[in-house]
Amino acid sequence: MAKNNFLLVYLNEQKTKKLAETITSETSRKILNYLAEKEHDTETSIAKELNAPISTIHYHLQRLQEAPFD
Repeated sequence: MAKNNFLLVYLNEQKTKKLAETITSETSRKILNYLAEKEHDTETSIAKELNAPISTIHYHLQRLQEAPFD
């Protein structure tokens, strides 16, 4: 059973727009949910698990790394 994952953001911050742009992607959300369960995994295994091209996973992981989650 998947756990519910929550992220609290302050809507008046500039960083919120970039964060929102990143997490509106269904693929990015799938990756985040997957990584919430398995923190340390490779792009290859994520691509296989999510049935997505590795180039897509790589792209979204880069965008997620650049997103202001702090």
